[in-house]
Amino acid sequence: MEQAIRIPVTDTGFRPEAVDARSLARRSRAELDALFAALPVPELSELRGDLRGSLMGVLGIDRLPIWLRDGIYAVLRTPLNVWRAKRFAGDHGVNRWGVGTGQLSFAAYRVKLTLALDGTGPCVQLDYDVDENLLPMRGIVGEVRRLGPGLLLARMNYRAGSAYACVLYFTLEH
Repeated sequence: MEQAIRIPVTDTGFRPEAVDARSLARRSRAELDALFAALPVPELSELRGDLRGSLMGVLGIDRLPIWLRDGIYAVLRTPLNVWRAKRFAGDHGVNRWGVGTGQLSFAAYRVKLTLALDGTGPCVQLDYDVDENLLPMRGIVGEVRRLGPGLLLARMNYRAGSAYACVLYFTLEH
């Protein structure tokens, strides 16, 4: 069950309101960028076990009509989305994929505390440049910050040459 978190008034322009994956999916990329920049870094101990994810802020979807965008994100919150969770185990982790009871682990990453790629301060980084990943996966760098108790906001960046581009946002929760 999705948790609703109250966000305090900050310089991001957000007003106090209940926030969960569904409400965040209605935010623009610029609003998600501003929110992410204002959030604190989680403790590494908060990233343990399987954390369920919900996708939002997917590059290009914000150009679609709101009814279509809402529909796509609603489908991504159902079992039709094969990404199940991120599994954290200390300084490493892996994505969990599957349909029904059948699941597999794919796309490993290293976990470390570092500065965000956009210079907005510290974050927990998920670095996919590890030997077990296929070459295209190695360009992914995730970044995680705390949205509230038990709820994290994260983004997936992809390296193109020497630059990184944010391709989507997602929440993680226990």
